[in-house]
Amino acid sequence: MSVKGFLKSVLNPDAKVGEQEEETVTIGATSTTTSLSGSATAGVNNFLSGTSKFLDSVQTKKNGLINDLSNKLTSLKMPGEQSTNESAKKKKSRSDDDDDDDSSASEYGDDGDCPMYAEVAPVERQVSVESIDSLPDEDAERRKLEIRALVSDLLQQSLINEKMVKNFKDFIVRHSGRSRFAKELKSQTKGMKCMPNQLLQQLALFIGPLLNQCNENEDYAPAYIIMHLSFSLYHETVSSNGTAEQKYLYVLLKDQVIWQSMRFWNAAFFIALQRERAERQRYPVIEGDDPIQAETDFQNDIAYSQLSKFLWRMYTLGMGQELCMDFLRKQASATNLPNDLVKIIQKNSQHFFETTSPNEVSQ
Repeated sequence: MSVKGFLKSVLNPDAKVGEQEEETVTIGATSTTTSLSGSATAGVNNFLSGTSKFLDSVQTKKNGLINDLSNKLTSLKMPGEQSTNESAKKKKSRSDDDDDDDSSASEYGDDGDCPMYAEVAPVERQVSVESIDSLPDEDAERRKLEIRALVSDLLQQSLINEKMVKNFKDFIVRHSGRSRFAKELKSQTKGMKCMPNQLLQQLALFIGPLLNQCNENEDYAPAYIIMHLSFSLYHETVSSNGTAEQKYLYVLLKDQVIWQSMRFWNAAFFIALQRERAERQRYPVIEGDDPIQAETDFQNDIAYSQLSKFLWRMYTLGMGQELCMDFLRKQASATNLPNDLVKIIQKNSQHFFETTSPNEVSQ
């Protein structure tokens, strides 16, 4: 600094201070603006970076939880589940029985046209998944042989001892026993429709308790088999004038409570539909015909045939006319049966109800 400048600052110190303050304010303002701008940019960058890290950590935890859950589900083994080796051993033995397997039990169960009547009764399913085939091979075979022997002795009118009766009562407490007995009876009576009256009476004595168990447990597949057999097995008598009369097994079973259950009839109708759909041969489609219409006609014929049979059997087993017609309306709607076919069934049924006593129906 020059002498002149030094003297000036001494003589007028306030001017220097003002200049310094002004310069300081200007520099401070510029510095503050720059600092604020830099801080804002850094804050945004830090926020985005933190958010990205947070989302990455969430995704990592999610993937870990999913993998952990998947591993636990894969290793989980449900009660009653059979090993691959056990299933392979029993696959062949079960295949012989599967032809007669019918879904039943709950109102709308497991297999077939989702959902419908399951093979195992719902009450028993909650308690146990036990079946004859799920038992150890030795026990399963023993039970099958015992039931087969019992049915054989019944049909041959052999002496049934107390032990066999006790075993039968134990069998029918479970679905597996009821199902096995019904299937065995069906199998052993394939070529046997007409039978002595004493045998018909004895069959009714054994079947009655079985149907009671079916009703209590809502186990409808075995009951359906028995119902079908009851309209097939009969005793024939010839009157003095040479007229033959048949007394069917269902006559001895008419008092069973299960015949008054609409749930049973709904289940039985579905089983019958599924069976006929699987067994009936489809119509050949002629060239030029609509294959969709051909399939529709095929399904309508099955529904029409089964509804006609079921109305007669329901009426025969004591269901009132009003309940029978309500059953027709609901099942015709469920199967999409055309109105013209429904009207034919209604007309035929009305004539049938008016002219026929339930005791006069045999088929």
